[in-house]
Amino acid sequence: MHVALYWTLRTALFLLTYAVVWSLHWFDIFAVLFAFVVAWIVGYVAFPTLRQRAAEQMDGWITRGHKGIDADAAAEDEQVKSDGAPLDQQADRDK
Repeated sequence: MHVALYWTLRTALFLLTYAVVWSLHWFDIFAVLFAFVVAWIVGYVAFPTLRQRAAEQMDGWITRGHKGIDADAAAEDEQVKSDGAPLDQQADRDK
């Protein structure tokens, strides 16, 4: 939830900054870049706690994903050790 809230707030900052720049009749690509940079800086300074919580939440997602990958790799290693052949060669033999 922290990730969605953090990115929603940063997107809102970007849109608000761009609306202000647009109201000043600045319509080129530099207006978009300016709004992006200003929103990034303001979001970075204004929401440090929320940014940290979002980072911790994303780290939890990545850690859980790596645990599954590591478990699969360990299972494959055990199977290769017990059968003596890589899985793709075993599949070829089973055909």
